[in-house]
Amino acid sequence: MPYSLRFENEIVYVTVTGVFSPNDIAGMTRDIVDLEVGKKAVPHRIVDMSQATEFGITPQHLRQLAAYRRSMNFPNIFKSAIVVSTLVQFGHARMFQILNDHPQIRLAIFPSIAAAEEWLKEPGFALPEREWTPRQTPK
Repeated sequence: MPYSLRFENEIVYVTVTGVFSPNDIAGMTRDIVDLEVGKKAVPHRIVDMSQATEFGITPQHLRQLAAYRRSMNFPNIFKSAIVVSTLVQFGHARMFQILNDHPQIRLAIFPSIAAAEEWLKEPGFALPEREWTPRQTPK
């Protein structure tokens, strides 16, 4: 399984490793929904994609995931941070961020778990003032 979940300090941590396939995104989504169902409050989360080596998911898979999440009604607003370390990871995260227009989910992309945790600990639900983007390396 190229992802793992853990709940620590009121935050759900999801770590994605290796090759990430459509079956993996479906399984991860089911596991996250299982954590959310029946809760009085949905916890903030960090999805660490920095260890993913390949994505077998397409924009269509991301659209389907975003549409599924949009169909859900949560008991509260929550923050979702995605951590990336490469341009490919950033591209996938940014695509999902654009598609994910759920009014109860605040989604931002970060270069490290520490930066993501800092944002999650900030009071309120404002997105970072300045959106992080990776530096593009010259060819």
